[in-house]
Amino acid sequence: MLYEQNIEFLKSLLLCNMVALLSGIIAIIFNTRVFQKGSKSFLSIGYPALLLMLCYFVSVAAITIIPLPYSQKFHISTVNVVPIVNTFEDLVGPLKKRQGLLAKDVAQNIIGNIIMFIPLGIFLPVADKRFENYKRVFLFAVAGSMLIELAQYFSRYINNYRQVDIDDVILNTMGAILGYYIYESWTVRKQTFSKAKTET
Repeated sequence: MLYEQNIEFLKSLLLCNMVALLSGIIAIIFNTRVFQKGSKSFLSIGYPALLLMLCYFVSVAAITIIPLPYSQKFHISTVNVVPIVNTFEDLVGPLKKRQGLLAKDVAQNIIGNIIMFIPLGIFLPVADKRFENYKRVFLFAVAGSMLIELAQYFSRYINNYRQVDIDDVILNTMGAILGYYIYESWTVRKQTFSKAKTET
């Protein structure tokens, strides 16, 4: 049963990305044909990276907002506004009771929320040089994650099973900052390599 639900979720996610790619390609063709041939987007990235970023945002929306048919029967819509405490108890409690599967689910949720926003911390400074600052990435991640939680909150009124949790905002932001430092370390290494190559 769970395997079938996972397959259904992946199919829905793939469909969302196909629609995103098709829409992005149509927009690019329209831009190059109608406006200026070979023109780039208003962002400081090329079209392939733009399409990749579009797929990323659509995937995040599909995972967090769109009510895809994934284990809906086993989710209860809840709201948590207490930072850290509930997540800590949800993780430690099952470990004390030796409920490994439950603890594993909580750990996967924690890690998943962090990983989900790592690309955001990488994409933002790549797309716009104004985000080559961890404070701006931090603020964007907080705002973006809060918008997701607000959407999840109001979707409860249309029987959406999404859970609203302040810890998701904290974990998402941690992921974005981690992504930013991955970008920064890669940039520093690239500059160091280029400098060393020039000197030799």
